[in-house]
Amino acid sequence: MLTVRQVMSSDVVTAHADASVDAVLATMRELGLRQLPVVDAGGALVGVATDRALADYASDTPGGADAAVTEALDREPLLATADTRLSDLVEEMLSRHAHAVPVIDADRAVIGTVAAVDVMRALHAVHADQGAGPYLGVERVLVPIGNDDLGLLALRLVVKLFKGAEIHALHVVGVPSSMVPSAIMSAVDPGARVQQVASGLERRIAAIGVSPLPILKVRLGSPADEIVEYAEQQDIRLIVIPSRERHGMRRVLLGSVAEHVVRHSHCPSLILRGALPELWSVETGE
Repeated sequence: MLTVRQVMSSDVVTAHADASVDAVLATMRELGLRQLPVVDAGGALVGVATDRALADYASDTPGGADAAVTEALDREPLLATADTRLSDLVEEMLSRHAHAVPVIDADRAVIGTVAAVDVMRALHAVHADQGAGPYLGVERVLVPIGNDDLGLLALRLVVKLFKGAEIHALHVVGVPSSMVPSAIMSAVDPGARVQQVASGLERRIAAIGVSPLPILKVRLGSPADEIVEYAEQQDIRLIVIPSRERHGMRRVLLGSVAEHVVRHSHCPSLILRGALPELWSVETGE
C-alpha cells in the first residue's frame, strides 16, 4: 500500500502569514508556482495561497496588494499527512480538482507536498507493468495533446498506467470563434486539414512507442470548449492535462484552457505541472 510519505517532495517553500499579497505573489511568479502554503510564526499552516486568488484580490480590492496574504487564502484546502494512503488522496484530488496538496504533521507544520506529477510517477512505477484492470476503476481517459512533445509524453504515461482503460487523445486546431465555421469553410477544406494533422500525430505517437494506440481525434475550434464537449460526448471519466511552466501572456492564455476544462468538464481533471521525469524522455522511447 503506497502512502504519501513514499511519494511526497520534502523540498517545500512556504510564505509567512504577515507577508503582503504583492510580496507572496511576486515570490510565486519568480519560482513558477501556482500555489503556496502560508504558515504562522510558529510554522503551523494557516491556509494556501493561489496565484489567481492573490492576483484577483490585488486588482479587485482597494489596497489589496499591500494587505496581508491571510486576507486572500483558502483556509480549508485539501491536506494530507505522511501516512495518508495514496489511493485515498488520489480520489480526493480528483474530486476537488486539486493539483498539489500540502503534507502536514500533527502540529500542522508543512513537511512536504504532493503534486499530480508525483502521483503519476509513483503509480507508473507500481502499475505500469501490471496486467490488472484500470487503476481506480477509470474506464475512459482523455489526454489533450498539442504541437509539442509534452502531450505525447503524458499520453504514453497514461497508456502504461491505466492498463485496460480506453484512452482517447484529442488535438484541437485552435481557431478564433468568429471564424468557425463559415470563414474556415470558405478558405480551406476542414476535412483535409483534420486528416493532415491526424496523420502527422499518428506517426509521432507511433514513433515514441505508445502501445496500444489510443483513439485519436482532431477537431477545429476553441481548445477549451472542444475538450469539454468531447469529454462529455464520449463519457470520459478522467482528463489528464499536461502543462509546462510558462510566463507572461502565453501562461495566461494556455492556463485559461486548463482552468476552463477544470471548471466546466463533467468529470475530474488532473493537471500535470512541473519538470518532466526522465522516464518520459521521447528520445529513449522507454
